[in-house]
Amino acid sequence: MDVRLEGLIASLRVAPPQATLARAWRDLRREEITRSTALAGSRLDRISVNALLDRGIASGDFPLADYLLVRDYAQAADFAASRLPFVAGDPRPLLALADIRQLHSLAARSEPGQTPGAWRIANVALADGVVAPPPWLVPREVDAFLERHAHAPTDGEVARWIARVLARFTRILPFAGANGRVARLIANALLARRGLPPFVVPTRAFDAYPDAIDRAHAGSYERLDRIVERALAYALETLLASREPADPSDELVPLASIVPRRSVARFYKAAERGRLRHTVRDGRIYVTRRWLADYALPIRERVRKEPA
Repeated sequence: MDVRLEGLIASLRVAPPQATLARAWRDLRREEITRSTALAGSRLDRISVNALLDRGIASGDFPLADYLLVRDYAQAADFAASRLPFVAGDPRPLLALADIRQLHSLAARSEPGQTPGAWRIANVALADGVVAPPPWLVPREVDAFLERHAHAPTDGEVARWIARVLARFTRILPFAGANGRVARLIANALLARRGLPPFVVPTRAFDAYPDAIDRAHAGSYERLDRIVERALAYALETLLASREPADPSDELVPLASIVPRRSVARFYKAAERGRLRHTVRDGRIYVTRRWLADYALPIRERVRKEPA
């Protein structure tokens, strides 16, 4: 998966600006808003979310609190997405304390009992007997969180980095509420600084995500790592698949349609192992003729083509 993500990230970084790519970015951000607010209790579906954010219409018959939750989270998500891309070699952290407070202020401003941007003042117990740090330690823990996690990792480490950001912030629970939302907003702000798409909790992992967070609090990151890896791969593949090919050899086609039937299994294995560049749509593997040609090169030639 690390090799696969590195390849997808490298492809995205060199992708030329296109209208279809910009639309795909927007759609992913809307999908993230819908999923993240659903995790927080909203019952709005994608159509209702779009109506609210595009036209200011409260479509459907949902409680007012759901519309306010989505509206506030969307404003915080816009703030997260607006973080300027990281410049290689910049020693400054990707996120500041003021950014965390601002994300909470935006996301929780309409929530009863919240003081936007203020640290919690009560003790909190987590699942399985895990206890969050006492209130007096919260400022120090947040500073340590930023010192440890707000610096750019390599592309191959991005998924594990984001998983640990999510786990550690929700372990600290610095605010009286909305900590899960703020953790996802922080993750997306950090990804935006890397020029990467947001973390969209996969539909299939929707019920497993809270349990994966609880397991990570206890030191077991395997499930959360897997969820984040798959989510980032999905977002990157969605963006890359949206591009309009400039050359016929760059057009995406189903793998099974352009390789000999007797060789399909071999090419599938190459794709699964990260040796054959590919993308996935609706559970099917797609490739371009150029990617197949690169895979078919002798190993010496493939090594020669790799950037230094």
